[in-house]
Amino acid sequence: MDRHITSDVSKEMVIKSAFPFYARENAKEICRCTARFRRRKRINQRYPNLFENASALSENAFEHNENASALSENYASLLSENVFEHNENASAFSRICARWIGAWPVMMAMGLLFCMLLTGCGGTGVSGNMFMFGKAKKEKIVGKDIRKEDISDFYYTVENINFNAFYQRYRFYTEDGKYMFFHESRRRENRYGPTTEDDVTLTGTIELEPDQWDEFYGFVEDGIVRDREDAADSGGSGPWLYLYWQGDKSRFQEFSFESYGKRESFEEFCVLLAEGTQGKAKAEKMN
Repeated sequence: MDRHITSDVSKEMVIKSAFPFYARENAKEICRCTARFRRRKRINQRYPNLFENASALSENAFEHNENASALSENYASLLSENVFEHNENASAFSRICARWIGAWPVMMAMGLLFCMLLTGCGGTGVSGNMFMFGKAKKEKIVGKDIRKEDISDFYYTVENINFNAFYQRYRFYTEDGKYMFFHESRRRENRYGPTTEDDVTLTGTIELEPDQWDEFYGFVEDGIVRDREDAADSGGSGPWLYLYWQGDKSRFQEFSFESYGKRESFEEFCVLLAEGTQGKAKAEKMN
């Protein structure tokens, strides 16, 4: 049931009746504030700089948080840059590897070709080593670089200085516009070498006909004359082959046949010529 206050007396009575409640609440708040003030006063007396230190600590904590935040940002930025550089380096390394793998067959083929040139083909049919320690050795080909009419002297020599020593030399040369052939055979049976002139068993010199010189030239044609090496006739039993020609300055003299077949045919040709010199010598003695 609602009651309406209509007179000033009634309003005053209501206010008076309510005032003790507000007074009690205000008294309680005053007591709490007084107690807090006394506690703070006692704390200030016991710890005079406590609140100042707390304030400074708070400020330091705030600055620490600021520094930590800046440090985190810098670290994150640096980490991002390092990751980017690492990715770039990894990408470049991958490209280099890809190029290397792609070029590997070509490089292997070039290395194989270089080894073949360095080793040479050997044998008597072709020149020996074409390259020696990376330096090219120049060569001359008979019939292309050396003309037939330029050939002045050719030596073929085999020798064994071991037990049952022997020595054989064939020489083709020009003299006063003539084509000449010389041969000498030495043998030392059941003895060691080297042989001397006392061991000569067969020797002779004849003048060749133009067709015989042409036949000789057919054997040496397309052969290779290269740089003469020091002590090329040392070791082994040969044959040691030397071709001398006009225009040479004691350099391109070491000879090798185009093929082993030509060498064998040349040796057979020389044996026939040597036998012919013996037949001619006998005929001269009979006359």
